[in-house]
Amino acid sequence: WEYMSPEQAVLNQLDVDTRTDVYSLGVMLYELMTGITPLDRERLRRVQLQELLRIIQEEEPPKPSTRLSGTASSTKSLATYRTVSPQELTRFVRGDLDWITMKALEKDRKRRYESASRLADDLGRFLAGDAIEARPPTWGYRASKLVRRYKLPIATATLALIGLVASTCIIAGFWLNSRKLASHRQMAIDALIQKQVELEQKQDQLVKEKQRVQKSRYLADMQNAYFAWLDNDVNEVKLLLALYRNSKSIGWEYRHLQALVEEANYEVFVETPSPLELACSPSEDLLVVSSTTNSSAFTVFRDGRQVGQLGKVAPGKWLFHYAQFSDSGDVFLRSSDDFSEIIIHDSSTLAVKRKLNLPGELLGKRSVRRFGRCIFSRDSHVWAVVPNLGIVHFDLSQPVNHVKLLVEDNRVKERGRLAVSSDGSKLFYSAGKRLTAVDLDGEKARVSTSVETESNVLDLVVLDQHGLLATASKNGVVALWNASDLSVHRVLKQFDDEARSLAFWPSKNQLVVGARDRQAVIFDTEKLTEVAVLRDTNGLYALEFDRDGNLLFGASRGRVCPYRKHQKANQLLPIPGKPVSIDFVDRHRLLIVCEKSGSLLLVDCNSGTVEQIDPSFDGTISAVSTPVDGNILAVDSMTQAIVSLNLVSGATDTVGTFEGQGKISAIELHAGQVFVGTDTGEVYLVENSKQTLLFDSGVGMVREIARSSPDSLYVSNSGGTVCHYEVGGGIQRQEFKGDVRALKASKDAIAIGLYHSTHNSGNLFLKVANQLQPIRGHTFSIMDLDLLHDGSTIVTAGADRRLKFWDRASGEQRISLHLGGVPNALATSPDGTTFALALREGYVQVLRATN
Repeated sequence: WEYMSPEQAVLNQLDVDTRTDVYSLGVMLYELMTGITPLDRERLRRVQLQELLRIIQEEEPPKPSTRLSGTASSTKSLATYRTVSPQELTRFVRGDLDWITMKALEKDRKRRYESASRLADDLGRFLAGDAIEARPPTWGYRASKLVRRYKLPIATATLALIGLVASTCIIAGFWLNSRKLASHRQMAIDALIQKQVELEQKQDQLVKEKQRVQKSRYLADMQNAYFAWLDNDVNEVKLLLALYRNSKSIGWEYRHLQALVEEANYEVFVETPSPLELACSPSEDLLVVSSTTNSSAFTVFRDGRQVGQLGKVAPGKWLFHYAQFSDSGDVFLRSSDDFSEIIIHDSSTLAVKRKLNLPGELLGKRSVRRFGRCIFSRDSHVWAVVPNLGIVHFDLSQPVNHVKLLVEDNRVKERGRLAVSSDGSKLFYSAGKRLTAVDLDGEKARVSTSVETESNVLDLVVLDQHGLLATASKNGVVALWNASDLSVHRVLKQFDDEARSLAFWPSKNQLVVGARDRQAVIFDTEKLTEVAVLRDTNGLYALEFDRDGNLLFGASRGRVCPYRKHQKANQLLPIPGKPVSIDFVDRHRLLIVCEKSGSLLLVDCNSGTVEQIDPSFDGTISAVSTPVDGNILAVDSMTQAIVSLNLVSGATDTVGTFEGQGKISAIELHAGQVFVGTDTGEVYLVENSKQTLLFDSGVGMVREIARSSPDSLYVSNSGGTVCHYEVGGGIQRQEFKGDVRALKASKDAIAIGLYHSTHNSGNLFLKVANQLQPIRGHTFSIMDLDLLHDGSTIVTAGADRRLKFWDRASGEQRISLHLGGVPNALATSPDGTTFALALREGYVQVLRATN
């Protein structure tokens, strides 16, 4: 086993050749030099066969010199036999004999000597002092052998090499010196370049610093403009915005404030949640508004009053519902809840006259069975987009649904738009980026032209008298096309964001484009110039002209507004202090009580002058009555003295001193009688210094006293109770879930406004058909209300910054106006044409009706 080669230890023994004999010779050479075999003989006899074969194949034996150094007894006996010392024997074996022996014992037979003769040749080279094959042919090993053999020639060559190196060093020194000079010259050039770069960097820093300062100044001005807006100083906002009118670096802050300034003056026509589509009747003041946030898909208004709601908004639907009137205005069409039908309504009664749907034989196996956009033409014709199918035509003159597929185009999707010329001879439709023109001849249709646009077409309209087609695209481009061949006539406008909707009024040559970047632009289609720009804090998508050619647009906060060059008169008057109550003395003068100080102010609405009235009280003014013929009653909070003041002459007269329970919180003068309410809830009649307790209104401070007739009195308190007192008839109490903030009463009318109401049905109560009916008056609390002089209209001011007008008989809202702040109190002029509001922000807003 000791002489077996690794390839013999493999079971198949396919690799056994002459190099196996070389391995056995290597074992013998190893044993001759060390006295023992490379692998321990005793160990091989002790182990199992499998372990024995593994040892032969894998374990490397130590070099002969290493074995001699480790076995002192055997090494000594071998050295004695050879008549040398153990150290000399080890040195003799170390080196070449180690390499020759280990090469013969290589585990990989490819690295052994190829034959015994090659082994013998290598041993001969060792004995001759030549380089052996077994040692790796490194440069140092070969050099050492060469030096030993050729000492004199090598010494001569070394001296020559030293001389060559010395001369090379001298030459290199001169070269390095020249390089050093060149380096200094280059360093000087680099320094100049570096200084130039630093100067350019400083210039860039100065430019950036200038831009930063301009940006900081811009942001500071926009912040000041916003604070001015909160203070209702619109003129200051306009002045600050004017500084950046021609600047190219304005941001969203500028556009937002500009839209706020413009939309603050918008007159509100109707209100509905998120108006997205508008349709106006050409024959009467009938408006249909579609929405996706309201429970009803459509809200119908006639003369500005809501007359009905149609359809339901399906949850999760992203498609916009649409509506359109016929040319005569007798009927209008709308989309059904799931867009599977086109429903036609009678404009007068809103009753359903007809439903249009798609027959199964027309759709075939298509899974999509809903309509896209539909349009009316010449009363009896309806064209509709059918996604993945094309354009279909309905002839309403037929008694049953007469539908025909005019153009088959599976590229048409839900957002496809279509338009028809006024004479019905030309139809245009969009399918993504493709715009197509179709010639119509009765029920025959022929595609005449089709062009590819740069972006998806979102809306289109025919300008008949100009022979043009206008398109609004997703990339913000508004383009005009020649209707005859769809060649580009002109790019009218490039918006920063999507151009969403179009509306056209032929007689005025006005084209309106609504964009997603919060503006709508009115163009003169004859001169191709901009006429006006509308801005809003939301995107302006809903656009439509009414029967008189007035533009209606859907604005933010659910408003539908008419565009007029001159809005209603709207005036903000600053006053010293925060007003808490307000009343008209006459048509032009206002009486105002300020918070905490209780000071009385007389404000002229025409000139804006403010005059302070000093009644010489020991305390402050705790209550003031409504002016009657220029006279008011005021109460001293400390002495509880009731004083009569003439606001014309300034004369004062003490009526008496209140001696009942509590302190006066409300006072009212009516037909020579004085009624007072206290902070503990009692109501007294004061006549000729005599005080008579009429009744206890309940828990809470008396807020208002309203006399509806000589024998009838209404009283409200902060506990949420309204008491109706009739002489000889006792008291009727009505409890409300909320603080009764406002109360007004007349012979035939009563209105109650709640503060912090928990009523689910509303926070405004009107007397309709002798019963109090709740109405969802305002989004937040009602701060004050008033009855117009004829009693048919009720005006309410809410914490949602809205002034609303209501029909008392029906309870329907007539109009809504945006206020410049949160109102604390409301007053109406005697002729009912001017409204004054005491704003919490320290202003009085005066609104004058123009119609």
